[in-house]
Amino acid sequence: MTDSAGKASSDRNDLVFLPQPWQVNVAEGEGVFALDWATRIQLGPAAGEATAHAAHGLREAVNSGLGLPLPVARTGGRHQQNAISLILSGRDDAAFGQEAYAYELPAELGDQAYALDVTADRIVVVAFDEAGLFYGVQTLIQLVQQRGRALPVLSILDRPVLPHRGV
Repeated sequence: MTDSAGKASSDRNDLVFLPQPWQVNVAEGEGVFALDWATRIQLGPAAGEATAHAAHGLREAVNSGLGLPLPVARTGGRHQQNAISLILSGRDDAAFGQEAYAYELPAELGDQAYALDVTADRIVVVAFDEAGLFYGVQTLIQLVQQRGRALPVLSILDRPVLPHRGV
């Protein structure tokens, strides 16, 4: 597929998210993250009920859509490869280490904001609050529904347009 200038269009053009995130950057030619039987979902040791709920929702979506029953564990940042890490900024920083996981979520994005980073060897969802983490997981579920086991390397930043989503 080409754009109006005759250049190859980005894979982003055929990714559809509802609602559309604020920023989506697909890293062309950087490979894919391959979901497989060894992939795990990891939470910080202090993860609350809402984080666990989001993790189990992700697990259920991946299992029903792909037949992969990913384990969910409170391992902190122990596994940096082939893992989906759900990180609440502030609460989980010590367990995951911002430098080791290279996550960045600009403070000006505010409440309910999240960053979703997919690399060839791991996925990180980071947010300032439980609501943002939930929305980041929902976007990841949509990505899995569209791309199956081979997720493109990408970076998504999202924040609500209005103070209360869905209003």
